Amino acid sequence: MPPLHPPADVDSPERRALKMALALARVVFDAPARRVAVVVMGVAGCGKTTVAQGIAAACRESIGSSAVGITVEFIEADDLHPAGNVTKMARGEPLTDADRAPWLAAIAARLHRPPPDAAAGGSVPTIVVATCSALKRSYRDTLRSGGGAGVAKAQVIFLHLDLPHAAALERVRRRRGHFAGAALVASQFDALEAPRAGEPGVCVVPVRARDTPATV
Repeated sequence: MPPLHPPADVDSPERRALKMALALARVVFDAPARRVAVVVMGVAGCGKTTVAQGIAAACRESIGSSAVGITVEFIEADDLHPAGNVTKMARGEPLTDADRAPWLAAIAARLHRPPPDAAAGGSVPTIVVATCSALKRSYRDTLRSGGGAGVAKAQVIFLHLDLPHAAALERVRRRRGHFAGAALVASQFDALEAPRAGEPGVCVVPVRARDTPATV
């Protein structure tokens, strides 16, 4: 698969999302099981949901309804947390590796889920756009592998929204209606193992303090 780079040579967020969508359309036909998963990752407040929704919308509008027949799926990983995790985070308590294990397994299962016609021997080209903090390399490896050796069904790409600590804290303080509050931001940066050179399938997008999720 050719490397993906932040589409910085275009002006608007909409055109950047469109360029990402078209790049995904080019690689999906050569991906394992003709399935590509883009995981928008990063700490709380970096804009994962807004960016992922923008990419998914661009995919649907530009290629999802076209004659090439590519299916587009969106996964909000927060919806897959066990109830105990949500309760714990709402109290301001960081999750442990053990807490995250079933959550990561659930996300991986969705990323690598066989296409609808797999039983009939077919393979619908599919682009999956998902959110997940994916803070540690081991978490990302779980998502890549599908939760177990030999079961991967997709080519997984991580889009890391790299936001400074102070900006993340300010964003989380301002948001309303989310179970993960500002008390968790420091622990997320403590846990973060930022992707390094040589880690496969990662695109790092620096996010400035003045950026909004919609303009990344």
